[in-house]
Amino acid sequence: MVDLCCLILLAIPLFFYWIQKRNTAKMNVNYQQLANQLKMGFNPEHGFEGTLMSGEIGEFRHRCRAYFQRTRSASRKTRDFHLVITVSFLKPLTLGLEIKPQGFLYEGLTFGSPRGKDIKIGHPEFDSNFRISGFEDDKVRQFLDQDRMQAMMLLKETMPWYNWIVINDEGISTGLPGLVDDPNYIGSVMFQLVALASKIEKLG
Repeated sequence: MVDLCCLILLAIPLFFYWIQKRNTAKMNVNYQQLANQLKMGFNPEHGFEGTLMSGEIGEFRHRCRAYFQRTRSASRKTRDFHLVITVSFLKPLTLGLEIKPQGFLYEGLTFGSPRGKDIKIGHPEFDSNFRISGFEDDKVRQFLDQDRMQAMMLLKETMPWYNWIVINDEGISTGLPGLVDDPNYIGSVMFQLVALASKIEKLG
């Protein structure tokens, strides 16, 4: 009886390890499929850390990278996964720009003064939806014309609230919580970011 209990205790971690390996292999098939479709490089040894896939996509061949990021939960007892997708501008900006959605769903509860700098553009809807910072307020206001603001608003409206978004001098990033492995969804997010990058850079 004792030997049987010992065998069961030894088998449990092996069973969970087998389940993890099987799930990882299944996810890699989906990731590889997407990478092949987009003609991007794929890292089968990612282990849910570091670069998953990277390459150039879209009409103007923007550089795109997808990688996993681990963050500690609020309780600091567990680690959460995010699949981060970044699309780089063809030519980086020099505004010290950082634009993030604001509000309870994105920032959580805040008390007292707002977090960090928040440049007001003078467009009530945009100002209420985004927190904006940069080196020089006037240059940031000049850059954020009607077309660029509309494109950013559209992306925010079409993205689920739990996907964070950051726009800065280098490009656009978004984080998808969990071990997302739906190639169609991941691909659609990539092209949404590429479309916004093209509009921000006024290409085409």
